[in-house]
Amino acid sequence: MTAEKGSPDFWELRELLAPLGVYDLSPGSVVTAELHVYAAALRQFGRNMAQTLDDLFPASCSPQRLAQWERLLDLPAGRASLEARRGMVLAKLSLDEGDFTVEGIRRSLLAAGLSASIREDWERGVLSLYNAVILGDYQTLDEVKRQVLKMLPVQLEAEFDIGVLTWEQFEGFGLSFSAWDGGNFTWEWFDLNGEKLEGICHAEQQ
Repeated sequence: MTAEKGSPDFWELRELLAPLGVYDLSPGSVVTAELHVYAAALRQFGRNMAQTLDDLFPASCSPQRLAQWERLLDLPAGRASLEARRGMVLAKLSLDEGDFTVEGIRRSLLAAGLSASIREDWERGVLSLYNAVILGDYQTLDEVKRQVLKMLPVQLEAEFDIGVLTWEQFEGFGLSFSAWDGGNFTWEWFDLNGEKLEGICHAEQQ
């Protein structure tokens, strides 16, 4: 007699029925075939439940579910790293309505994809944002500004001091003309993402 093969789920189901003594559990029987089907369905159900549980939390959800969170929260989707995108979603979910403290505004900036120091000028109603690090994969400064201004109190204006690329950095990368030309870069991209050129330089030189 050929030994019956099956998943752990199958054997657990079979062990539940065996003591009853009323089912034909021999290999090839109708009941055995049904148990294989039930076991396969239970495995798929378990996978679906695990994914559903993960998708409840932005820190662990699938990229597809993360994109849904981004659409729900009106965040730029799909271009930054998964880690940065999760951080922006979590930061926006942490915001409290009317939280206009410096710490609350800092969280608002993180939700918009910008980590920055804040200098307050309450007489003019202006926030100066400096020492900024771009978390979202923005292509232009206007994109950054639009997203940040959505997150700030409407009565406040913002001054942006953003830009990490210096001429010394630019000249030190040593990329060939073909690399510059083939990269299809813009000056705004340089200004927002200059620190990323080091990786491009290494890739070109290898």
